[in-house]
Amino acid sequence: MPTVDPDIWWHLAAGRWMLDHHTVPSVDPFMTGGASHEWLDYSWLIDVVLWLGYRVAGFAAPASYSRCMAGLLLLVCAALVQRDGSQLVRRSFAAAVGFLSISTQFGPRTYLFSALFTGLTLLFVRGYLRGADPRRGYWLVPMFALWANVHIEFIYGLFFLGLATFDRWLKRRDPGTRADRSWKPLALLTVLCLAATAMNPFGLRLHAMILRMMGPYTANDLVSEMQANAFRSPIDYLILLLFGSAVFTLAQRRARDVYSWGSLVVSAYMGFHSQRVSWLLSFVALDILGDHALFSGGHETGSGHEAGQAPRLYRLSLPAVVGVTIVVLTAFLVRARERLVPVALFPYAAASFARDRALRGPLYNDWNWGGFFRFELPDIPGNIDGRGPIFGDELSVSTLNTWRGKPGWRTDPDLDRAGFVIANAQTALSQLLRYDGRFKMVFEDEMAVVFVREAN
Repeated sequence: MPTVDPDIWWHLAAGRWMLDHHTVPSVDPFMTGGASHEWLDYSWLIDVVLWLGYRVAGFAAPASYSRCMAGLLLLVCAALVQRDGSQLVRRSFAAAVGFLSISTQFGPRTYLFSALFTGLTLLFVRGYLRGADPRRGYWLVPMFALWANVHIEFIYGLFFLGLATFDRWLKRRDPGTRADRSWKPLALLTVLCLAATAMNPFGLRLHAMILRMMGPYTANDLVSEMQANAFRSPIDYLILLLFGSAVFTLAQRRARDVYSWGSLVVSAYMGFHSQRVSWLLSFVALDILGDHALFSGGHETGSGHEAGQAPRLYRLSLPAVVGVTIVVLTAFLVRARERLVPVALFPYAAASFARDRALRGPLYNDWNWGGFFRFELPDIPGNIDGRGPIFGDELSVSTLNTWRGKPGWRTDPDLDRAGFVIANAQTALSQLLRYDGRFKMVFEDEMAVVFVREAN
């Protein structure tokens, strides 16, 4: 179900807004006082495409998007562990384990493109370090230009290119390093890819945003997907298994190269720090695991970069990839008129009540339902939604405390200026507002309660 993920709503709302206004927003168009908040919609291109798909096929569009991306990521997993065609069954099993380890992340999320493009970058780097013609990598330049318009995590791809360049630079005087694998062609390609990422509606402001996002963000501790894996699910242990296997593979090969160890350490830090980025660790581990003796029938020595053939990425059939994608997309588009929305998860009745009664905003809502209201009530400004970084730590934490009814909830400025409130019936605030003289309850069902401000 695509809309189990609350973020799909504000993505659709953003795509609709951009097509209606024929521009990309630079400030927040949805929130109370949004003109004072910079918002660089770094997934603007996907938002527009999702909205166009929604207009044609309803929620079958985001459903098809997530399934198609899952199919492409399965191909990436297979290509990462692939080498020379030996031990096909074992390699297929490893690819299946890697795919299963990221299977919980296949919602209609924009970061799926970052996962796909990062996997393609890893495949190119592996081929380059094994002797592939560096000119094969110039397709990365338009890919990075597209990447900067669909998601902000192109920084991962630049990191792996830069790390591989540094690895080659350290080995520039190594007599075993062939000239066609020197650091200069890769350094040039990295610079070109970095320059290509400036081809977006926001220019270098997007890169400045990345630098800001690298700092501490307390609200990450409040969002479940940004927290570390709890290891309460078998899938969590698959990620740990892949990491341990990658470490064992590097130790068995006596690998000493900066690229192999650096990529594994950084991806492990990211993957274990935030479950939303665990796909990064799975991909790097699969790339390393492909060199294990279990898959080749013999032990390899050295760093592993100098031995073996170029990966089969360059022999992967593009028509096959396109064909699989079209078949999967068609299979889901034929269900275009089927209702895919889990009504029980979102307050449709409360939103309809507010729309029918023409309630005056601003609306006070919680984090999870914010995107839904941006889509269902586009003309009514709200206070928060899933676009976390634009709100900052203070607002995110204070809003959560208000919904929990913690001391100081009455003085929440957004609540104090709200024209009406749509509250989850299970929250502490929904009970407290029943006794708050500022508001009057006008609607209630099993899911939500609507309070409107009393006339002074």
